[in-house]
Amino acid sequence: MNKAKLLIVEDSKIMAKRLHDALSKCESFEIVMAQNGLEALEKLKGEFFPILVTDLIMPVMDGFQLIEEVKNSRDVKREENIDHIIIVVSSMEHKEDIHRAIALGAYDFISKPMDIDLFLAKMKNYHRLYTLMLESEERYQKIKNLNSEIMDGYENRLLESQALTEAIEEQKNIYRKQVEIINDIQKMSESLGKKGETIIEQCRRFLELDNLGKGNS
Repeated sequence: MNKAKLLIVEDSKIMAKRLHDALSKCESFEIVMAQNGLEALEKLKGEFFPILVTDLIMPVMDGFQLIEEVKNSRDVKREENIDHIIIVVSSMEHKEDIHRAIALGAYDFISKPMDIDLFLAKMKNYHRLYTLMLESEERYQKIKNLNSEIMDGYENRLLESQALTEAIEEQKNIYRKQVEIINDIQKMSESLGKKGETIIEQCRRFLELDNLGKGNS
Protein backbone atom coordinates (compact mmCIF):
# COMPACT_ATOMS: atom_id res chain seq x y z
CA MET A 1 0.00 0.00 0.00
CA ASN A 2 1.28 3.46 -0.91
CA LYS A 3 1.37 5.68 2.15
CA ALA A 4 0.13 9.19 1.45
CA LYS A 5 1.72 12.18 3.14
CA LEU A 6 -1.07 13.87 5.09
CA LEU A 7 -0.91 17.32 6.68
CA ILE A 8 -3.27 18.02 9.59
CA VAL A 9 -3.79 21.76 10.17
CA GLU A 10 -5.51 22.36 13.51
CA ASP A 11 -4.88 24.95 16.25
CA SER A 12 -6.76 23.04 18.95
CA LYS A 13 -4.35 20.60 20.62
CA ILE A 14 -7.23 18.35 21.73
CA MET A 15 -8.75 18.18 18.25
CA ALA A 16 -5.33 17.78 16.62
CA LYS A 17 -4.56 14.78 18.85
CA ARG A 18 -7.97 13.27 18.16
CA LEU A 19 -7.45 13.54 14.39
CA HIS A 20 -3.88 12.24 14.62
CA ASP A 21 -4.84 9.25 16.78
CA ALA A 22 -7.76 8.34 14.52
CA LEU A 23 -5.78 8.58 11.28
CA SER A 24 -2.82 6.69 12.75
CA LYS A 25 -5.04 3.60 12.93
CA CYS A 26 -5.44 3.58 9.12
CA GLU A 27 -1.76 2.84 8.42
CA SER A 28 -2.37 4.58 5.08
CA PHE A 29 -0.90 7.94 5.98
CA GLU A 30 2.40 9.53 6.92
CA ILE A 31 1.10 12.28 9.22
CA VAL A 32 2.58 15.75 9.77
CA MET A 33 1.02 18.40 12.02
CA ALA A 34 0.68 22.21 11.71
CA GLN A 35 -0.99 24.63 14.13
CA ASN A 36 -2.20 27.22 11.60
CA GLY A 37 -2.37 28.02 7.91
CA LEU A 38 0.94 29.86 7.76
CA GLU A 39 2.86 27.01 9.38
CA ALA A 40 1.14 24.59 7.02
CA LEU A 41 2.02 26.73 4.02
CA GLU A 42 5.72 26.70 4.94
CA LYS A 43 5.63 22.90 5.10
CA LEU A 44 3.80 22.75 1.76
CA LYS A 45 6.56 24.82 0.17
CA GLY A 46 9.13 22.26 1.27
CA GLU A 47 7.46 19.01 0.21
CA PHE A 48 4.37 17.67 -1.53
CA PHE A 49 1.40 16.67 0.64
CA PRO A 50 -1.35 15.13 -1.52
CA ILE A 51 -3.90 15.17 1.32
CA LEU A 52 -4.67 18.00 3.77
CA VAL A 53 -7.12 18.01 6.66
CA THR A 54 -7.66 21.57 7.83
CA ASP A 55 -9.74 23.62 10.21
CA LEU A 56 -11.11 26.99 9.04
CA ILE A 57 -10.96 29.15 12.15
CA MET A 58 -7.27 29.52 13.04
CA PRO A 59 -4.91 32.33 14.07
CA VAL A 60 -2.27 33.89 11.77
CA MET A 61 -3.76 32.36 8.61
CA ASP A 62 -7.22 30.77 8.50
CA GLY A 63 -8.32 27.75 6.47
CA PHE A 64 -9.86 29.79 3.66
CA GLN A 65 -6.56 31.58 3.00
CA LEU A 66 -4.68 28.30 3.21
CA ILE A 67 -6.90 26.59 0.63
CA GLU A 68 -6.52 29.55 -1.71
CA GLU A 69 -2.72 29.52 -1.32
CA VAL A 70 -2.52 25.75 -1.88
CA LYS A 71 -4.49 26.00 -5.09
CA ASN A 72 -2.85 29.12 -6.50
CA SER A 73 0.60 29.74 -5.04
CA ARG A 74 3.58 28.91 -7.27
CA ASP A 75 5.69 28.31 -4.17
CA VAL A 76 3.66 25.26 -3.09
CA LYS A 77 5.24 21.93 -4.07
CA ARG A 78 3.18 20.07 -6.66
CA GLU A 79 3.20 16.80 -8.58
CA GLU A 80 2.22 16.73 -12.24
CA ASN A 81 -1.40 15.60 -12.72
CA ILE A 82 -1.90 14.92 -8.97
CA ASP A 83 -4.20 17.35 -7.21
CA HIS A 84 -4.10 18.40 -3.55
CA ILE A 85 -7.04 16.69 -1.81
CA ILE A 86 -8.24 19.14 0.85
CA ILE A 87 -10.74 18.07 3.50
CA VAL A 88 -12.17 20.73 5.80
CA VAL A 89 -13.06 19.75 9.37
CA SER A 90 -14.75 22.72 11.05
CA SER A 91 -17.45 23.85 13.46
CA MET A 92 -18.54 26.50 10.93
CA GLU A 93 -21.88 25.29 9.63
CA HIS A 94 -23.21 28.23 7.63
CA LYS A 95 -23.93 27.25 4.05
CA GLU A 96 -22.01 30.27 2.81
CA ASP A 97 -18.85 29.08 4.58
CA ILE A 98 -19.23 25.53 3.25
CA HIS A 99 -19.86 26.79 -0.29
CA ARG A 100 -16.89 29.14 -0.05
CA ALA A 101 -14.52 26.35 1.08
CA ILE A 102 -15.70 24.05 -1.72
CA ALA A 103 -15.52 26.86 -4.29
CA LEU A 104 -11.91 27.60 -3.28
CA GLY A 105 -10.97 23.98 -3.93
CA ALA A 106 -11.81 21.82 -0.90
CA TYR A 107 -13.01 18.31 -1.73
CA ASP A 108 -15.17 17.83 1.36
CA PHE A 109 -16.55 19.59 4.42
CA ILE A 110 -16.97 17.65 7.66
CA SER A 111 -18.70 19.38 10.54
CA LYS A 112 -17.54 19.30 14.18
CA PRO A 113 -18.32 17.46 16.35
CA MET A 114 -17.79 14.62 13.92
CA ASP A 115 -18.44 10.91 13.69
CA ILE A 116 -14.94 9.41 13.78
CA ASP A 117 -15.97 6.21 11.99
CA LEU A 118 -17.56 8.19 9.14
CA PHE A 119 -14.50 10.45 9.02
CA LEU A 120 -12.15 7.45 8.73
CA ALA A 121 -14.31 5.86 6.04
CA LYS A 122 -14.13 9.07 4.01
CA MET A 123 -10.38 9.35 4.54
CA LYS A 124 -9.87 5.79 3.29
CA ASN A 125 -11.81 6.74 0.16
CA TYR A 126 -9.63 9.81 -0.32
CA HIS A 127 -6.56 7.63 0.03
CA ARG A 128 -7.97 5.43 -2.74
CA LEU A 129 -8.52 8.55 -4.84
CA TYR A 130 -4.89 9.55 -4.31
CA THR A 131 -3.76 6.03 -5.27
CA LEU A 132 -5.80 6.24 -8.47
CA MET A 133 -4.23 9.63 -9.26
CA LEU A 134 -0.80 8.10 -8.66
CA GLU A 135 -1.49 5.12 -10.92
CA SER A 136 -2.93 7.39 -13.59
CA GLU A 137 0.18 9.59 -13.46
CA GLU A 138 2.47 6.54 -13.73
CA ARG A 139 0.55 5.33 -16.80
CA TYR A 140 0.69 8.82 -18.28
CA GLN A 141 4.46 9.00 -17.82
CA LYS A 142 4.92 5.54 -19.38
CA ILE A 143 2.83 6.54 -22.40
CA LYS A 144 4.68 9.86 -22.62
CA ASN A 145 8.08 8.11 -22.56
CA LEU A 146 6.92 5.49 -25.07
CA ASN A 147 5.62 8.18 -27.38
CA SER A 148 8.94 10.01 -27.10
CA GLU A 149 10.83 6.82 -28.00
CA ILE A 150 8.52 6.20 -30.96
CA MET A 151 8.98 9.76 -32.21
CA ASP A 152 12.76 9.55 -31.80
CA GLY A 153 12.76 6.26 -33.71
CA TYR A 154 10.51 7.73 -36.38
CA GLU A 155 12.79 10.74 -36.82
CA ASN A 156 15.82 8.45 -37.04
CA ARG A 157 14.08 6.30 -39.64
CA LEU A 158 13.20 9.41 -41.62
CA LEU A 159 16.84 10.51 -41.59
CA GLU A 160 18.01 7.03 -42.60
CA SER A 161 15.42 6.86 -45.36
CA GLN A 162 16.41 10.31 -46.63
CA ALA A 163 20.10 9.35 -46.63
CA LEU A 164 19.33 6.12 -48.47
CA THR A 165 17.21 7.96 -51.05
CA GLU A 166 19.99 10.47 -51.64
CA ALA A 167 22.56 7.69 -51.98
CA ILE A 168 20.40 5.83 -54.51
CA GLU A 169 19.82 9.00 -56.50
CA GLU A 170 23.54 9.75 -56.51
CA GLN A 171 24.24 6.22 -57.73
CA LYS A 172 21.69 6.64 -60.51
CA ASN A 173 23.33 9.88 -61.61
CA ILE A 174 26.74 8.22 -61.68
CA TYR A 175 25.33 5.32 -63.70
CA ARG A 176 23.71 7.73 -66.18
CA LYS A 177 27.04 9.52 -66.67
CA GLN A 178 28.80 6.21 -67.20
CA VAL A 179 26.22 5.15 -69.77
CA GLU A 180 26.55 8.50 -71.56
CA ILE A 181 30.33 8.12 -71.67
CA ILE A 182 30.08 4.58 -72.99
CA ASN A 183 27.56 5.66 -75.63
CA ASP A 184 30.01 8.33 -76.74
CA ILE A 185 32.80 5.77 -76.83
CA GLN A 186 30.58 3.42 -78.86
CA LYS A 187 29.94 6.11 -81.46
CA MET A 188 33.65 6.87 -81.70
CA SER A 189 34.60 3.18 -81.92
CA GLU A 190 32.17 2.28 -84.74
CA SER A 191 34.81 3.28 -87.28
CA LEU A 192 37.48 1.14 -85.64
CA GLY A 193 36.15 -2.28 -86.63
CA LYS A 194 37.17 -5.19 -84.38
CA LYS A 195 39.27 -2.95 -82.16
CA GLY A 196 36.17 -0.86 -81.58
CA GLU A 197 34.19 -3.98 -80.62
CA THR A 198 36.86 -4.81 -78.05
CA ILE A 199 36.55 -1.32 -76.59
CA ILE A 200 32.76 -1.69 -76.36
CA GLU A 201 33.13 -5.07 -74.67
CA GLN A 202 35.48 -3.57 -72.09
CA CYS A 203 32.98 -0.80 -71.47
CA ARG A 204 30.19 -3.32 -70.86
CA ARG A 205 32.40 -5.16 -68.39
CA PHE A 206 33.06 -1.83 -66.67
CA LEU A 207 29.33 -1.32 -66.19
CA GLU A 208 29.03 -4.73 -64.54
CA LEU A 209 31.69 -4.12 -61.90
CA ASP A 210 30.56 -4.68 -58.28
CA ASN A 211 31.72 -1.25 -57.20
CA LEU A 212 29.56 0.53 -59.77
CA GLY A 213 28.15 3.77 -58.43
CA LYS A 214 30.58 4.06 -55.53
CA GLY A 215 32.85 6.51 -57.27
CA ASN A 216 32.71 10.30 -57.01
CA SER A 217 32.83 11.10 -60.71
